[in-house]
Amino acid sequence: MDQNNSERYERAADQESLARKVVINEHQEQAEPAEQNARDELCDWEDQSNRRIRKWCIQCRAGWKKAQFYEKCTVALTGIGLFVLIAYTVFTALMWSATKRAADAAKIAADAANASIRTSQQSYVTVGRQDGTVAEIVWPKNPEGKAGILVYFRNNGHLPAKFNWGAENDVIAVLPNDPNIPVGAPKASSSGVYEVRTNNVFKPMWRARNRKTGNFMGSNVTMIGGDSLYAGSLWEVPKDRMVQMQNSALWTVGTFEYCDAFHNYVCRNFTLIYRREPYNRFMVVSEEECLGPEHAIIHPDPDLEYLSPCATGTEREETRIFQGMQGWVYPEH
Repeated sequence: MDQNNSERYERAADQESLARKVVINEHQEQAEPAEQNARDELCDWEDQSNRRIRKWCIQCRAGWKKAQFYEKCTVALTGIGLFVLIAYTVFTALMWSATKRAADAAKIAADAANASIRTSQQSYVTVGRQDGTVAEIVWPKNPEGKAGILVYFRNNGHLPAKFNWGAENDVIAVLPNDPNIPVGAPKASSSGVYEVRTNNVFKPMWRARNRKTGNFMGSNVTMIGGDSLYAGSLWEVPKDRMVQMQNSALWTVGTFEYCDAFHNYVCRNFTLIYRREPYNRFMVVSEEECLGPEHAIIHPDPDLEYLSPCATGTEREETRIFQGMQGWVYPEH
């Protein structure tokens, strides 16, 4: 009996196992299409993804190539631009250098031409005539008239000069009272002395502006034209006194000054001496530049602003305007 039960349980277990296998097989048969579909879908997704990735990679590769191309183009264009800029800078520098050299050469030529014009045209005043006569005694036709001494000044330039001159001192000679007594004779001191004076004492020319009114003022001057001669009277004395000086040591010291057309100021001191036989003529002992005090204003007016005696173009225009408005004023100085 126990054996029969055991066999019965084994058959039931086998049947149950068989049934379970059938169910599993059915389930497997039903699950395989779904899994296959899933696998197909996964493969399709992978294919699509791969295609997208490949497309993206191709696009990236193309974009990278384009970026490389653009970068190379940018670098090349930058290099070309830099080269053009350097070339333009060098060309501009060379042009500027050439222009500057040309301008400097033109300026040097213009300065040389101006200097040549100034040298050849500017005023140049000296003592004496062209024939070498520096001064001479002018005798009166009337025996009772006065004799005088003329000093010659020549403007050797081609442009006019504003000129001023005079003796260094108002006393030009000291003679014995009696014109018949020779200078230096023992009786000369006991008979008194005769001072020979001149009114043509050197007073420096000047220009000034009145601080209150703004008007221009100035001293009297003489104009000497280009290539012209000026004769000035140094002094006049009675004929017998002139003879007396002529027979003694006759000499004089004076100063002259002038402004040329280029506003340059010149001042010179000169010394003349009369040489008797066999020359019987005046000669220049010295002619030199003034030291400075000769053309200084001795008693300046506090109401005047003293200017250079040689007016510039602007000052001449201002002077012309004031001349038209108020006229020249020559104060005592």
